[in-house]
Amino acid sequence: MLEKLLKFLTQINLLVAFLILLAGHIMMYYLLENENWLALAFAASLTDTAVLAGLQLYAMFKTRAK
Repeated sequence: MLEKLLKFLTQINLLVAFLILLAGHIMMYYLLENENWLALAFAASLTDTAVLAGLQLYAMFKTRAK
């Protein structure tokens, strides 16, 4: 089970993930009527993508160690 998750994490395209996260955050913050919705959406998407990149890096090292 963990091996499948690690393999999936290594196959994620970070640019596509960032764009999808950005679109979701833009909609959320805009619908919440926040004054700085674009800046917040960008910052939140960057943070989420950085966490995803860290997980991807961990998965790459973990699968190579075997």
